[in-house]
Amino acid sequence: MLLGCHALLPLSPPGADSGRDISVNDGPPSSADGSTADAAVTDASHLSDLLPPGVVIQTYGKKTLTAGDTSSHFPDIWDLTDCQVGRQAFGCDLELNYTVDLSGVTAAKQDEEIWITVGIREEGEPDFTPNNKGGWMVSFAVNLDSDPTKLDKNDRHTAQSVVDVGENDYDVHDCNNPTIGTPVKQSSPSGSFGFWFDRDGADAAHTAHPLAGDGTTYNTKGLYKITLCYRATGNTSGTLCHRVNGVSPGFYTKSPSNQVPDIYPAGVSFAGQMHDMQVFVGFAVMPGGKGTVVLDNFEVKGCTRKK
Repeated sequence: MLLGCHALLPLSPPGADSGRDISVNDGPPSSADGSTADAAVTDASHLSDLLPPGVVIQTYGKKTLTAGDTSSHFPDIWDLTDCQVGRQAFGCDLELNYTVDLSGVTAAKQDEEIWITVGIREEGEPDFTPNNKGGWMVSFAVNLDSDPTKLDKNDRHTAQSVVDVGENDYDVHDCNNPTIGTPVKQSSPSGSFGFWFDRDGADAAHTAHPLAGDGTTYNTKGLYKITLCYRATGNTSGTLCHRVNGVSPGFYTKSPSNQVPDIYPAGVSFAGQMHDMQVFVGFAVMPGGKGTVVLDNFEVKGCTRKK
């Protein structure tokens, strides 16, 4: 039995009342020396009308990051391979929700970027570049141009599982049935959608796109709600699919760019011990980087490793 991102409860909008009576304690992240503080996990398995058996919900506190801050991780260990309920064992998808506010970045061009990575990585691996043992979202402000009559491409969000690879290395071609295939670049894509976001207005061609939206892909103000969906395909392999402001990414191979992409929704594969995963936050400031990034509304749904 697979839980699936769409089978789990959605994240409530920032500041909204979710309507769920679940007591969850915010778990502080690890300190710079790698130590972690205790964090309570909410066992929501008794809420059979809301969650599949064995699934827990954990929330983590707000993080405001500026130059000088370090990467960190949260203490819980997540198991994507096995969730034991009675005598039944099944794979357990993990859903990671959070918000990122890039509006406080005040310098954004080459050698001035502030990089944020959020995702899961194998226990014991580094928090910014986890030796290709995990899957994560990279978010950063590319430029601060402001022209409400065109698509400015201010902010970019791209999933990675290997350091320094690009969007053309996405190798999950259909996140509704996530299996690992060949990198998109082998399909000779002519373009993509769902990676670039505009903080103000955009041109008519973009606003008319069937996947575009006011406040989602343009007029974002630098505010993004991100959902990362993880599924184990084996003990050491898995898939990562994602949505940014509800928008999934895709690639064009035949269709015109004003339609839904041919490869959609797309994702990436990742490696690591699927039964030993931790949520981490990577943070790096380039030499000229200035400003503040705020991460908030962390919510993880999945199965924790049994002691």
